[in-house]
Amino acid sequence: MRTSLLKWILPFVALIVGVAGFKAINAIAQEPKDKDVVDVRPLVQVEPVASDDHQVIINSYGEVKPLESTLIASQVAGEVTSWHPNFVAGGIVARGEVLFTIEKDNYEAAVLQAEASLASAQAALIEEQAQAKVAEDEARRYPERERTDLFLRKPQVLSAQAAVKSAQAALKRAERDLARCEVKAPYDALVISREIGVGQYINVGSQVAEINNIESAEIIVPIAGFDSVFLPKRLKGVKATIINKGLNWAPDNLKLLYTKSNILHAKKEYENVVSTISHAMSLRDTSQYYQKMIGAAYLHLEKFDSCIYHLNEIVRKEEDSELTHYQLALAYKGIGDLEQSEIEYQTAIEKGISENIGIYFKNLALLLDEQNKLKEAIAAWKKAVEYSPEEEVYLYFLAKDCDNYYRDKKIARRYYRQYYDTKDKQYREYVRLRIQYLNGVIHQSKATTKTPGP
Repeated sequence: MRTSLLKWILPFVALIVGVAGFKAINAIAQEPKDKDVVDVRPLVQVEPVASDDHQVIINSYGEVKPLESTLIASQVAGEVTSWHPNFVAGGIVARGEVLFTIEKDNYEAAVLQAEASLASAQAALIEEQAQAKVAEDEARRYPERERTDLFLRKPQVLSAQAAVKSAQAALKRAERDLARCEVKAPYDALVISREIGVGQYINVGSQVAEINNIESAEIIVPIAGFDSVFLPKRLKGVKATIINKGLNWAPDNLKLLYTKSNILHAKKEYENVVSTISHAMSLRDTSQYYQKMIGAAYLHLEKFDSCIYHLNEIVRKEEDSELTHYQLALAYKGIGDLEQSEIEYQTAIEKGISENIGIYFKNLALLLDEQNKLKEAIAAWKKAVEYSPEEEVYLYFLAKDCDNYYRDKKIARRYYRQYYDTKDKQYREYVRLRIQYLNGVIHQSKATTKTPGP
């Protein structure tokens, strides 16, 4: 009985003890209500934000390459008659300069033949048009007749017009082939190689030289992968600074000095040419090429004494050419030594193999005119006309010297007439009046005794 009572009482006792213990623990755990609250947030300092540009400089080393390289080939066949003095490996030629020429005789004849064919076709067209007009007039007078195209000669006129167009096309082709006898530089260029010489026969399409464009260049600059993130997405229009350190690193490099002097000469910076070559010569490089270039630079600068010194060094070493003596002639004339200038012109002519011989004779003739050596000047003008027939104005100067020298005015009149028939208009009106005057003089002289020549 007692045991059964304990079984009922123990659970309630345990429950009461647990509740009392929970309250005691809760009372201990609660913080005092009057405790101060502490701010534990971090302290920060605020500053205004401003935008700014940030530039990243990427330095790299690149390779300069010509933007274009051209293999020069002939578009016509023929014998090489001359080539430009700078048309050699390492030489600099300017845009439009004649690199070499091909014999023109056959092509000039083709132009003349084409002109004759065109004239014949035009004459046939005029004749057909006149006959067509006659047929039209006849058709109006006789309206009862049938007016067919054949009767009005329309097919004949069309055929004649077609013949004229064909002749014009043939003339255009002939003129084009004649123009192609002079192969010109397509741009300012550095000559890499040349495979022809005077007297050599070349065929159409024959490769004769290789040149590089120096007007513009392509620079290839490698960029590292870790630098590429700093590059803009669009590179077009972005400026880059290019620094040429070749001569800064190697100021005594003769090969670089050689290239620099060529470029400066092509750019006509003659003062810089002189300083560059003078530096090369201080390194004991007195090659023929440098002597020629610095002599030419001094000539352009009108420092004639220095020009004469350097060019005579070439003559002394027996490495002279027609160009050397031509430049010497100009320099001696510049200092007033006309006698020596005449000698140099004659030497240039004797050594001449280029197409410039006509110019040599022209300048010689002008020099002789200055000295009133009319007989010698006339001979020089005749040679100038022979070697440079395209320079039609030379005929005028020849006629004028003949007019002043010969008593027989028929000689002067003949050359005046030849000049008047050319396309040159510079002295045309004066020549017309002079021919009229000489006609009167010659007519009057026929009525009197003939006057002997000088």
